[in-house]
Amino acid sequence: MPHAIIIGAQKSGTTYLGRCLERHCEVFMLPWENPYFVDPYYQENTIDSVTKCFDDAKEGLVCVMKRPDYLSEAPVAARLANDIPDVKLIVILRNPVKRAISAYYHYMLRNCLPLASPEHGLRQILDHAYDAQRYPAASWILDYGNYGEALARYDQYFEPDRMHVIIWEQFIKDQAIHLDALCRFLDVSQRGEQLIVHHREREGIYHLTRLRWLRFFDRLGMNHATNIFRRRVRHQSLISFSHRVDNRILRPILGNKRPDISRELEARLYDYYAADITRLEVRLGINLDPWRLTPTPS
Repeated sequence: MPHAIIIGAQKSGTTYLGRCLERHCEVFMLPWENPYFVDPYYQENTIDSVTKCFDDAKEGLVCVMKRPDYLSEAPVAARLANDIPDVKLIVILRNPVKRAISAYYHYMLRNCLPLASPEHGLRQILDHAYDAQRYPAASWILDYGNYGEALARYDQYFEPDRMHVIIWEQFIKDQAIHLDALCRFLDVSQRGEQLIVHHREREGIYHLTRLRWLRFFDRLGMNHATNIFRRRVRHQSLISFSHRVDNRILRPILGNKRPDISRELEARLYDYYAADITRLEVRLGINLDPWRLTPTPS
């Protein structure tokens, strides 16, 4: 059974945080994401499917798994409290507007949204213009950034000392200090400096032509089940081929500059999150002004 779970937020550094923890000699970091606590898996399996994931963990190690949508999927908090009441929860949060833009490209790459510039697509999402049944990911792009609302759900079931919240923008400025704090939370030796992974941040794909190419092979290579959580790779060779062509040919020719969004759209996004950011500040007792829109110089 996991002693701790990285529950989110999606597109906020959970993968990197997991890579840091897997370097700790007192931690067993599950190398894949476990979806058990989200639908439809929760209805179809038992908690034994989680326990078995840690069969290879040596005795005495702190077992950790991650699933970044656990934070924002409404039923998960109660399920975790019922099935693993003593679990520790790790949360890493990023500027919600920047997170939403990253999630937009992520879901567009996976054929979960129509191919469109962020200027058009994000406006459609803000206006609830996409069919919710056909494109359920459209609502997640905004909802998954409502961190204050999500933490409030967890506060109904877990005491504050069971949750460790990290702000990504603070974390990257001094990783060793924040990793030491995480080690203390997990009751393992403080090895913050040793846990830092010196890496190049994984880059999204922003050029629409490149996305169109990769989406075509994604449709061929994935099963694209009606339920997005059931999508699985059918033909890995096709997907690998498309990415090789993209990396070796398309990227050098087309580049990967992320398109800017208009000031008006940016303001709409920040306005959408304004109340939740204030709620989060109260919950965490910190100032999150860097997550607010910078005034235009006069």
